[in-house]
Order: sequence, then structure tokens, then C-alpha cells
Amino acid sequence: MSVRLANAPTYSIPPADPALGLGAHDIPCINQEQLNWCWAACIQMVLSRSTVTPQCAIVNAGLGLTICCSPGSAAGPSCNKAIPGTGPESIEATLRALGAPGTYMASALTPKQLLKELSRAPVMALYDRGGAAGHVVLVVGATPNPPGNPMLLINNPGPRTAAVVQAPYD
Repeated sequence: MSVRLANAPTYSIPPADPALGLGAHDIPCINQEQLNWCWAACIQMVLSRSTVTPQCAIVNAGLGLTICCSPGSAAGPSCNKAIPGTGPESIEATLRALGAPGTYMASALTPKQLLKELSRAPVMALYDRGGAAGHVVLVVGATPNPPGNPMLLINNPGPRTAAVVQAPYD
């Protein structure tokens, strides 16, 4: 799997444990519960280090709703949506609403910048899947080799099966 992050904005989340280092962020990969909830699954992964927050509650916070945890509502058209607005800014607002501060970066990180960020915290990234809707993943680690093109360890929430994958930064 090759993930093009070069033109994608990223979102760096402060670590819950400063002792976690490069490639050592122990965050479970969680499957997105609905087709358009990759963003909610990534937020849930980040929050999982300190709290258990259902994806439906994250979606309620992100969409400004109260119905997404009601039986039968999650898959409905009001709740099964991509994050509104421009994506990363809305993800930042949702994280802050749920008590998880972070830093939004409006442009793509270079491999060197990404490695620096990963030495402090996992990085949430939005990437273009070549004409399809964007997809949010959580980069939890990397190897700095080969120089200038690190191999990334990515928690990919789905949409059908969550997986931890390795991919080159290209």
C-alpha cells in the first residue's frame, strides 16, 4: 500500500506518555463502524489512550448532533457522514471538544518533519485516494530508513477491515 501524504494536511496529537518514542506509539487499530467514519475511528484511537469514547459520541460531537448513538441512527444519512467543512479543521475542533488538544498543520509535512512529529506523538493524516473521497488514517510510527523516504506504520481504520500497514512516504 502506498499512501500519498505529500499534498495532505496533517494533524499532530500530543502524546499521553512522553516516554513513547519514534515508532513506539502503542495505539490499537480500531475499525470504523460506518462507511464514512474513518475520522471518528482515528479520533477514537487517539482517545483510547486515556478514555473509552464510542464512535457515535465522537460523530455527535463532530457533526453537532445528539442522535448518532440512538438505535438505528448510526447508519442513517444524518450520522453516516464524512467530517464536514474542510476536514482537518473540523477534526481539530472535534478533538478539542472531546478534551484532546493538538496542532493542525495546513500543509504536508516533509519526511524529516513527519519523523520529528512522530518522535513526540502519532500523526493523523488525511490523504487523497485518487479521485475517491479522502480518507483519514493514524500514523503511529516510522523508520527513518531509507533516508528521506521513511517507512510509515499506519493504523488504517477501514472502511471494511481495520489494519496496521507499512507504507513508504512518497
